[in-house]
Amino acid sequence: MAARLLEASHPERPRGRQYVSRVVDIESGKSRTLPLPVYALSPDAKWAISTDFRRLNDTRPGYGYAGIPDPNARRTPDDVGIWKMDP
Repeated sequence: MAARLLEASHPERPRGRQYVSRVVDIESGKSRTLPLPVYALSPDAKWAISTDFRRLNDTRPGYGYAGIPDPNARRTPDDVGIWKMDP
């Protein structure tokens, strides 16, 4: 039996502060917010990875998100990478 998709995730930028992911249960309509945008979701949907999409937009235009400036645009920062989240 094939697995059914019960939730969907999409990036948001509430009030221009930072990028987050909104996860919506497609049957009930209930939603929750993850602190970072999802870059990739594990096959079992138990974890996701994220990156700094501001930085990604500077280094690979079209792959990141425009709109919030990258504070590290002109240097090699120590605080940029990928992060694992438990959605």
